[in-house]
Amino acid sequence: MMQTREQPPRIDVKEQLRKAGRWILRTVLHNGPYKLLALVLAVILWAGLITQDASLTREKHFEDVKVTISGEDTLKRKGFIITSDMQSALEGVEMTVNVPQLQYNSVQAGNYTPRIDLSRINRAGTQNISISTTSTNTYGAVEEIEPSEITIVVEDYITRSRIPVLVSTTGKEPEGYYVKMPAADPMMVSVSGPESLVEQIACANVTVDLSTLPAKEGPVVWAAPFKMTTVAGEEIAGDLLEITNEAVQLDSVIMTAEVYPVREIALSDMNVVRGKPAAGYEVKSISVVPGTVTVAGEADKLEGIDILYPDSQLDVTGVKESIQGRILIRRPEELVYLSTTTATVAVEVGPVITSKTFDHIRVYVQSVENEHTAELMTRYSDVSISGEQLWMDGLKAENISLYVDLTGLTEGTYYVPVLCKIADSEGQNFTVELVPDTVEVLIHRK
Repeated sequence: MMQTREQPPRIDVKEQLRKAGRWILRTVLHNGPYKLLALVLAVILWAGLITQDASLTREKHFEDVKVTISGEDTLKRKGFIITSDMQSALEGVEMTVNVPQLQYNSVQAGNYTPRIDLSRINRAGTQNISISTTSTNTYGAVEEIEPSEITIVVEDYITRSRIPVLVSTTGKEPEGYYVKMPAADPMMVSVSGPESLVEQIACANVTVDLSTLPAKEGPVVWAAPFKMTTVAGEEIAGDLLEITNEAVQLDSVIMTAEVYPVREIALSDMNVVRGKPAAGYEVKSISVVPGTVTVAGEADKLEGIDILYPDSQLDVTGVKESIQGRILIRRPEELVYLSTTTATVAVEVGPVITSKTFDHIRVYVQSVENEHTAELMTRYSDVSISGEQLWMDGLKAENISLYVDLTGLTEGTYYVPVLCKIADSEGQNFTVELVPDTVEVLIHRK
C-alpha cells in the first residue's frame, strides 16, 4: 500500500520580512543605543556613496610644486641653450586643483605633471615660456598654477674644437729630485655651450703642485681637474659648458710625470775660447760661471758622468781688451735636465809682456860741481827691460840713457845708484833691472 509524504507548511517570505522590519523599528524607537548605531550606519553609507561619485570634487592647494624640465637635448640639437637660472625661477610654484572626493587624500602635485617643454623654443633671446600641467578624470583638473610662465634667456649653442690643454706648475719638487714637466692626455678638447662663454675660452688650464709628488724615481700617473680660462687667465664657470674629447665627456685629464734624482756636476773651463787676440795681446785668464751645474737623469746613468763640457766657444779673435760672453753647455743624452744650458765666460785680455837685455850700456855722470871732477870706477851696466811687446819691439840701445846724479856731492868716494832714462817711454808701463845697479864714484877737487 503506497503512503503519501506530508508536505511542510509554506513560508511567506514577504510576511516574515515585514515582521522583521516592524521588530527593528520597535527596537530602534524604544532603545537609545540602537538609535545612535543607526545614525552612524547612515553616515557611513552616505560617505561611501559620495566618494564613489566622480562628479563631486574638492579644491586642494599645493605649495613648492616641483616643475620638471624636458626637451633640453632637443633644444641643443636645434642649436640653442638656456643661460638663465630656471631653477630659481621655478622656486615657490603654487598650484590649486579640483580633486574627486575619492582621490583627495592620496593625490600628489606630481599627478598633474607640472612641466616646461624646452623643445618648443625656436629662437634665441629673452622670452616667456608656460608651465604646462595634465588633467585627468582620476585626479581632476588644475584650476590655477602660479606663476603660469617664467622668463628665460636663450643663447646660440656652439662647439669649438682643438682647445689646448695647458699645464702649469706650482710648488717645489721633493728635495733631491727633478720632475720633468707633466704631460696631459688629451692635449686638446672640444667645448660646447653658450656662444657668449665659448668664444671667450683660450685654453683648459691644469695646475700641478710639484710638492705633492712622491720623492721616488719613476713615473707618476693621476687624474687632474682643469679650468677653462680666457687669454687673461680668468676662469670661466663650467656649469653650462660641456667639455669632450672624441665624444667622451670630461671633468679631468690624465697627467703623467717622470721623477728623477739630481746631482751637481762640474763644468769644464777647457776649450771655452777660440781664436787669438790682436798682435801683441794675449789671454791672461779665463773664468766660467757657474762652476757646477745641477743635472737630473736615471740614477744608474748619473754615476757615469763626472764633468760637463762646453758646446760652443767665445771668440777672442783680434780683441785688445777683456771681454765676456755666454756659451752653450753640451748635454749628454743620458741627462733629462740641466739647471742651465749656458754659462758666462769672462776672458781677461792684456798686452804681451816681453823682456830685452842690453849689455854694456855706458853710464854717464850728471850734475858734478864745477870745482870738482868725478871718476867712475865702473863705466858700464847691463840693462834688462820688461814691457808691452809692441813697444818693446821698437826699443833699441840708443834709446837708453844710464847716468848717476852727483848733485850736492863734494870731494870723496861714493856708491851711487845708476839711473835709467828711456826715450819715448811716456805712457808706457815697464820695469828696468840694472847690473850693477850701484857704482863707485871718486870725486876730486880740480
